[in-house]
Amino acid sequence: MGARDFSCADIPIADIYLNTHQSVRNISYNHGLRELLLGTKIEFIKGILDKSMLDFLIYLSGFPNGFFVECVRLVRQGKEGQNPFVHLITLVEEPTPELVG
Repeated sequence: MGARDFSCADIPIADIYLNTHQSVRNISYNHGLRELLLGTKIEFIKGILDKSMLDFLIYLSGFPNGFFVECVRLVRQGKEGQNPFVHLITLVEEPTPELVG
């Protein structure tokens, strides 16, 4: 299988910590991802899911009030966003049984 070209893919990164944005941006750029959309608010995730047919969504599980688990559930059930099969790449600070299970 040949290498894939992600240079034109819009990849949203949602994280409440700005310093993580820079780390993820650097790693992504090194792998050919160029169009990164950065946001730090829950509204950013909801807005981007509703407006775009995404291929990827990268976000941190540390959003308040269990938003991470609820967001994954709604996306997979087709109740949030336009693509229930979107690749969800999650950054986990502390992998608890509730997050992993």
